[in-house]
Amino acid sequence: MNNHHTLLIDELKERLDIVEVISAYLPLKRNGAGYKGSCPFHDDKNLSLGVFPETQTWRCSTGCAERLLLNERAQSDQGDALTFVSRVEGVSFGQAVRKLAVRCALAPDTGEIPTLADAAIKGQTPEPMPRGHRI
Repeated sequence: MNNHHTLLIDELKERLDIVEVISAYLPLKRNGAGYKGSCPFHDDKNLSLGVFPETQTWRCSTGCAERLLLNERAQSDQGDALTFVSRVEGVSFGQAVRKLAVRCALAPDTGEIPTLADAAIKGQTPEPMPRGHRI
């Protein structure tokens, strides 16, 4: 990754509040110093997703962790706001960075990256992006 991308990611992590990012996708309940919610990555009825504002991270304590034990190639059961958006939207890490950079006014909104949340807000279905599309 080149220096420009590293600087952009560092700036995004500085500006984003993980609680605001995740609560845009699912309801969170206060739990001590953090928050709890239903993990969107598996069938969860136990509020196993923990969100930790102090470290700006999230972690699933049940279903995602179980999948990791069974399958080495399963996606991680923890991460930051960027990895959460990438997983919940089903987009690449780069597309998640671009989406959040637009949200933080660090990049212009060119409308190039329609995502599931954007389509739901506008009431339309996003068209799949062509392979090899560069950001």
